[in-house]
Amino acid sequence: MMNRCCLTAAVAGLCLLPTASARTEQPDQFERIRVQSGQVRAKIEKIPGRHQALFSAGARNFLHRARVWSETQEKLNSLKGTPGAPGRPRPSAVRMGGSRQVSGFSSGLGTGSLTHGRVSDPLADAANNFLSGFVQSETSTAWCGDVALVGFNDSGSVLPSLAVGGLVFSGYSRSTDRGRSFTDMGFVPASNPDFELLGDPVMACGSQKDFHYANLLVDVGALTTGVGVSTSADGGASFAEPVKAVAKGLDSHFIDKEWMAVDPGHPDRLYVTYTDFDGSGDVCGFDAFGAVFRTGVELVRSLDGGQTWSAPVVVESACDPDGATGSQIVVGDDGTLYVAWEHFPAAVPNNEIRLRKSSDGGASFGPTVLVANTIPVGGNEGRQFLQGIIRIVEFPSLALDRSPGPSHGTLYVAWNDGSFATIPDPIALGGVYSFSDALLVKSTDGGASFGTPTRVNRGATTDFTDQYMPAVAVDKNGDIGVCYYDRRRDPSNFLTDRRCSRSADGGDHWASQRVNERSFPSTEFQDFEIAYGYQGDYDTLAGDFLRRFRGLLGAYADNGLGSQDVRSNRPPDWASGGSKPTDRH
Repeated sequence: MMNRCCLTAAVAGLCLLPTASARTEQPDQFERIRVQSGQVRAKIEKIPGRHQALFSAGARNFLHRARVWSETQEKLNSLKGTPGAPGRPRPSAVRMGGSRQVSGFSSGLGTGSLTHGRVSDPLADAANNFLSGFVQSETSTAWCGDVALVGFNDSGSVLPSLAVGGLVFSGYSRSTDRGRSFTDMGFVPASNPDFELLGDPVMACGSQKDFHYANLLVDVGALTTGVGVSTSADGGASFAEPVKAVAKGLDSHFIDKEWMAVDPGHPDRLYVTYTDFDGSGDVCGFDAFGAVFRTGVELVRSLDGGQTWSAPVVVESACDPDGATGSQIVVGDDGTLYVAWEHFPAAVPNNEIRLRKSSDGGASFGPTVLVANTIPVGGNEGRQFLQGIIRIVEFPSLALDRSPGPSHGTLYVAWNDGSFATIPDPIALGGVYSFSDALLVKSTDGGASFGTPTRVNRGATTDFTDQYMPAVAVDKNGDIGVCYYDRRRDPSNFLTDRRCSRSADGGDHWASQRVNERSFPSTEFQDFEIAYGYQGDYDTLAGDFLRRFRGLLGAYADNGLGSQDVRSNRPPDWASGGSKPTDRH
């Protein structure tokens, strides 16, 4: 059992230090973090505000933490000599107190029990303090055979990680029974004290043993920004130290919004896309005010399981005032790469979802294809905030059908869109509020063209509620799943549920079901470490990458018990031969 002594400490009892020697060293470490974070913050804040608005949740939290670190440091230093305990558990030899088995629930759209349960362990949250460590969210799931891992942003990892190395915002949980139960494994290791892992987790696997965890990495000592990829050779029981898949100087770059995929035909081939917020002027040139700012979607690849990485390949470059970010990547059985992202033109109302593909392993890409025009959702100028002060974007979710049937090779793209219901709102900066719907569009010709988008949540009783942040995946039989946050049960458009929709006929017909036990509100500022408007940018679904089992696994952030924890996504009656879903359309 973890030591809970810091629960009786002062109001700001930010206890994390396991030994007396570590306690005496921490104040110097906190001061070093303050100085280095201030240097990084000063460089990042030179990025134009229009482009900072496109930052991922992980980047926004990093900047917020840098802004409040002096206050945090003062409180931490005041606790010098106070007995402490770590917050969330850490795997391997430095795990203190161990992790907990969380059983009796199912996660996914295939087989499983009727019980919905937890992926992250809420009993670890309050071990830090009463003001921080209570947010686990923005989930990414990888599933290979019997083993599934869920990565998530984890404020509970920030302070305990400092006791053993760098600052980490990236937690994960592990299942060895295809999602029926999970063990909260704590945070991915980063023993280098100069490393800050900012979250934005993406999980991928190539076998039951080989898993990969990508997240944003800032090296505050070297003043570089990039993506770190941590690799596990034992099915997620432990992870190696992160390897820099890409690193650029913070003087003129900031790397954000990464994604990762494994080549199913060659599991040692990994691909990572990301956004380069680029102020160098090397691509977009200069004007009378200096370098013209660029947002570039780029790709790097590894041919040896993530140990070494190639030079970047440019997928999209957008010069100010245009922008581009939010990329996702999938790889077909034949090695074809597909990359989708959101393009932000200089003026709304509509943005664009775009796609390019590569037939030579990412060395080059074909022409840019317009997937769909999209109307931003919410009520700010350029939208960006849903009711309840939830920051929102239209980043696409991308999936590829690898089933052996006639739908093999079909591409699906999902996103939240404000096209169907916009009303005047005098308080909104843009004067209107656009309600969000979960849309899906598909391509049956290898991404050369896309059809008409389908509103997956069209069975809702009213258009004047938000359904947002959809995640799409396809299982081994070609069944499509789309899961999203859903407010249809609350006419006031405030309380939120999690709902999953399933189609067995390529998206022509859908059956949907609410998967959470109780509706939950948007809970703002529930955690001192978290940026304004935070709920995360995405959740994911995953089919069994090895195609041994049917169904889909996934997770989501649930505020139903007062703090933001990670729960499972599986409606139990979607298993073969189960009972009828709650509604069809």
